[in-house]
Amino acid sequence: MKSKTSCFNPGLAKNMLRRRWPAWLLFAAVMLSYPIMVLNRYHEGNFNLDMILQSSATSMPMLMLVAGVLAAMLQFGFLFSNRACGLMNTLPIRRETAFGTAYLMGLLPMLLAELLAALVGLLLTFLIPVKAVSVGLWLLLSVCSTLCFYGIAVFCAMLTGNILVFPALYFVLNFVGVVVYSCLDLLLSRLLYGYAGSTAFSFLYWLSPGLAMNERISYINLSATEGKLAGLQYALIYAAVGVLLSLAALALYRRRKMECATDPVAIAWLRPVFKYCMTFGTALVSLWLVSSFFGTDYSLGRLGYWSTLLLMLLGAVVGWYAARMVLQKSVRVFKGGWKGLALSCLLIVLGCTALECDLFGYERRVPAAEDVSAVRFLGGVELKEPENIAQVVELHRRMVAHKDRYDGKMADYNGDSAAFSQGYSLRYTLRDGSEMYRQYEVFGNASELEDPDSDLCLYRDVMNSHEALISGNVPHLPVTSDTLESLNLEFYSDGQYYSYTLSSTEALDFYQNCLLPDIREEKIGYFSWIPAGGEYSNVAVNLNLAAPLGDYPELQEDNMIWHSWSGIGEYKHYQLPMDAQRSLDWVREHTGYDVHSITKEEAAPPYWGKG
Repeated sequence: MKSKTSCFNPGLAKNMLRRRWPAWLLFAAVMLSYPIMVLNRYHEGNFNLDMILQSSATSMPMLMLVAGVLAAMLQFGFLFSNRACGLMNTLPIRRETAFGTAYLMGLLPMLLAELLAALVGLLLTFLIPVKAVSVGLWLLLSVCSTLCFYGIAVFCAMLTGNILVFPALYFVLNFVGVVVYSCLDLLLSRLLYGYAGSTAFSFLYWLSPGLAMNERISYINLSATEGKLAGLQYALIYAAVGVLLSLAALALYRRRKMECATDPVAIAWLRPVFKYCMTFGTALVSLWLVSSFFGTDYSLGRLGYWSTLLLMLLGAVVGWYAARMVLQKSVRVFKGGWKGLALSCLLIVLGCTALECDLFGYERRVPAAEDVSAVRFLGGVELKEPENIAQVVELHRRMVAHKDRYDGKMADYNGDSAAFSQGYSLRYTLRDGSEMYRQYEVFGNASELEDPDSDLCLYRDVMNSHEALISGNVPHLPVTSDTLESLNLEFYSDGQYYSYTLSSTEALDFYQNCLLPDIREEKIGYFSWIPAGGEYSNVAVNLNLAAPLGDYPELQEDNMIWHSWSGIGEYKHYQLPMDAQRSLDWVREHTGYDVHSITKEEAAPPYWGKG
């Protein structure tokens, strides 16, 4: 009789199940807690059960992030012990069979527990108002999360033979993308004048399933319009990645040397890779830790270059010898091996120097005004008129030309109470469809503010153009009875703040007949660094807008609109100046509060108002 190759051994599977059933029983109990939670919410009087179930489904990636590695440790724990590994190899079964049995006996119990919880959820649809499609969504996201994180965990188990290194490697791989992105972003911000982030490294974020999958799934909403279920696509993609990594793990297991059990790195050719990853990774992370602690995440001129270089070199030395200690399982690693460390340090020096000297031309690049279709300031001001774009480009050119004055000198002006300063971020949209980001800090003294040729004055002219005032102060969401969530007035009087909330009818009347006309007439929102004086009133306006997710699709990518799993919204704050008479007269008539002028010192920053 012809023999067949099998990927599953019933006897071995029964042995694994007999030894690990308490863990699977506990996992099933956790899964059943989801439909039980929905039932409890129903008895508490919360009838929006579909949203509750959908929001609970978005927590599955974080749960499976932990459950996946624990399941892999249970099923492939024999790889981390010489004795257990030897016993597994004495069994008369092929490696494919051993791997397939261990893999399936870790995966199937989790899938069955999720299916059982989904069946209980379907039974609830006959008792309480829960849609079957919501239960199906919950099951789909659970399965996708399980396939993703269990596949990653099994793949990591093939790379090491050490039970302590395994979970560390697993969590590193799940978050390595966002860590590398954050560290590179910090490095560039310290060495490149004007750096304001880059989309060139955005792909690294998607190499962190532990965060990326959870974030994308959080936008899933069955009540949204077509196209708002994009999070499902990412869930399916990451599930496919988990399956592919499982197949890669099988290929590695077939060639794995079983005597490498307890070794930190189980594959010989990966040992130098591990060493250099530790070296450069520790260099970047050490810079990130120190900068986060002291808050130095911006360009500091030459001081920033030397401090960055020193921190990275120290981190590289620590990472290099730490990696050698791990690989050699000894602390006697300081003799020899210095050539690789010297090469790593040389690469760090060359890289930092190239960035500081702007060998790639990043700092010197200024777009031509005719090549720019739009420019947006962080804060919502967007300019499209050619004359305004030309002013922004001229301001950018001056900031580049005056680098020696601004780069690393901000602290000098922050200590001067008579100085004026303003940080701003730019996003150019070029006519070829690409984008360009920059960030600067403009500052100077009072005499420069009066000089029409100064950088301070040019910035003020840009922000006080009619287009800028309208773009920055008129909400992007239409203000209607459906979108208006609240409008309240704040009064500052006798050293205290008072709040007055308008009704929906009053709020629409005040906004449409007073606030909006004053904005369009440039009486509200005019930017200026004004001296102390009575230009401001003691009245501020807080406007909150909200709309269901899926409405106003043209605003879905607007970064001034906040997004959540249930909707979109916008917030505006206005400090009313004394010459906004239309708005102030309405406030006096309808609230009875005393309206009067206050000084700059009494007004809350930022200082907005015509001056």
